[in-house]
Amino acid sequence: MNWVAHVFLSEPCVHFQLGNLIADFVKGKTWSGIHPSTEAGLRMHRKIDAFTDSHEVFHRSRQRLRAKGFLRAVAIDLSYDHMLIKNWARYNNTTTAREFLNDFYQRAEQVLDQYPDEINDFVSSIIAADTLGRYAKVNGIQRGMRKVDLRLSERVLRRECATDYFDDVIREYANIEIDFLEFFPSLQQHVAQHR
Repeated sequence: MNWVAHVFLSEPCVHFQLGNLIADFVKGKTWSGIHPSTEAGLRMHRKIDAFTDSHEVFHRSRQRLRAKGFLRAVAIDLSYDHMLIKNWARYNNTTTAREFLNDFYQRAEQVLDQYPDEINDFVSSIIAADTLGRYAKVNGIQRGMRKVDLRLSERVLRRECATDYFDDVIREYANIEIDFLEFFPSLQQHVAQHR
């Protein structure tokens, strides 16, 4: 799962949400003075990723993409974030996706000064660009793929690019949505059992 899902599946504590959001960028040891809820969010992120990566429906979605590379999983992660926002009312009947994300952004901005500069800068850039909200549209998937490509090494880019998968995602859009709708409730249940 990608960032929208990680924030959505978090406990309603901004520090937990931030931990769940930033986990891919926090490798190994954390920083001194880390908020306990941020650490819990980091752990939850890893549980979500492990569950997702091993789930048969996620594997089915990956197999729908023609090319066979490491970045197929990334393409599906990004697609699933789009599907979550598209089908938001199925999973949250109290707020719209836009309201949820605006609330998260506002609360995150209030505590970012408690985080190391590189994390503050990273999250601030997500907020400023409304990166999470952009997944509401199909081209948000492609934009996310481009951002992934910008972070890849030249060696990886010679083998594959995330954007190479966009046409496959569009071709398999309806099937990926069916997969997502089957998968996401099991992920929600898994998260609820591991809180």
